[in-house]
Amino acid sequence: MLSEKTYKSMISYLKETGTYRYIEFLTQLIVDITVLGYTMTLILAFLSEKKNDFRFVIPQELTKINLLLVPLIGVIGVSLLRKRLGHPRPYELYHFEPLYKSYADPKFRPHGAGFPSRHVFSIFIIAVCELPVYKLFGVVLLIMGVFLAVFRVIMGVHFPRDVIAGALLGSVLGVIGSIIIPMIL
Repeated sequence: MLSEKTYKSMISYLKETGTYRYIEFLTQLIVDITVLGYTMTLILAFLSEKKNDFRFVIPQELTKINLLLVPLIGVIGVSLLRKRLGHPRPYELYHFEPLYKSYADPKFRPHGAGFPSRHVFSIFIIAVCELPVYKLFGVVLLIMGVFLAVFRVIMGVHFPRDVIAGALLGSVLGVIGSIIIPMIL
């Protein structure tokens, strides 16, 4: 866990240099690319009639199930876990302003529920589910997930443990879900 001094130094530096604006932009770009790419992959999977369209390497019906259900069930599960654990975020614990524009108004700022990071969890579970379907996009998502994790920490909304747990949970549950859900159905 990073110290209060470390967080306040990072936040101060990012504010003074204006660097936080670029990080905020890149964070939003990563989220937008993930959502758009994932949505396009889902549409292609459900519209595709051929077994091996769009580089699908697993049977079409399993592709649809894995791409849709594994991330959906995972995000619901991690949301419930976060609510139950209720770990505070760095800006709550150390009393500073987080740098994301969407967190500017304290009324709309998330409180507690910082562990694990749902943003990082989501990109990693989607990436793992994408890998057997469209390998290049899955790898790109994994790389973007690492950047997203770093950005969430240095902008003051998560501790390193939050993003590491999100990445590990997303990866592991993506693999397990891709194996178990087709067995159940």
